[in-house]
Amino acid sequence: MAIGFHEVQFPPDIAYGASGGPEYATDVVVVESGFEQRNVRWAEARGKWDVASGVKSRAHMDALIAFFRARKGRAHGFRFKDWSDYQASNQMIGTGDGATVTFQLAKAYQSGGVTETRTITKPVAGTVTVMIAGIAQTSRWAVDTTTGLVTFSANVGRLIAGIGNTSPCVVTTTAGHGLSTGDSVHLSGIQGMTQLNGRRFVITRINSTSFSLNGVDATGYSAWTTGGAVNTIPQMAESVTASFEFDVPARFDTDRMQVTVETWDIQTWGQIPIVELKV
Repeated sequence: MAIGFHEVQFPPDIAYGASGGPEYATDVVVVESGFEQRNVRWAEARGKWDVASGVKSRAHMDALIAFFRARKGRAHGFRFKDWSDYQASNQMIGTGDGATVTFQLAKAYQSGGVTETRTITKPVAGTVTVMIAGIAQTSRWAVDTTTGLVTFSANVGRLIAGIGNTSPCVVTTTAGHGLSTGDSVHLSGIQGMTQLNGRRFVITRINSTSFSLNGVDATGYSAWTTGGAVNTIPQMAESVTASFEFDVPARFDTDRMQVTVETWDIQTWGQIPIVELKV
């Protein structure tokens, strides 16, 4: 039979009672003088949990039995919510270069000048927010919740035909821009009104060739003289950040259920080991 990964979450109310966390594999050799030599065999931690203490009712056990059978023990992976570590806020996932449109979700753990970066492949649908240069993106991107890849829509690149000293500031392009209200744009190469260069703005569509820059009062700016470009994807040196909730790809670490029936409505399973999958 085919072995795969099931995009289904382990019952979160049972996972809430789990014990465990990240685990490393380090060989420690103590020499005769008492000094140690240590060899780290894993570059990244691997999560390991026992969820037995999360089973608190007959309904929990029924759900667990069904879940175990559907996954066929160790055969199929699944999503697991580690309640001790399931959120990430304002995480750097890349830097724009004017060409790259796909970025991998990740979470950084920092302590004492050391940073360990963890690749996140199972974000929770509906929880991901993305920012470019600190500007929240409400459109023109999508996230694959099975891989953690954030992909921006194809770049809209247009030349600027004029910019008004107005409030809000209005930009006119040489050709139809195809943008919508709420999109964000990066402006560069402008002569005259250089105050706008290298900045990103959320826009309001006016018509097919004009849009305004939300919250920008250009009445005191230098007058536009010529040039300028509009782009939508992350441009050179623009930070790409994300906030999200995530699950861990995991599997059961046993093929055998060992359920003890204590009374007609109380059943226990001594140890229910779950381990993280590196996918």
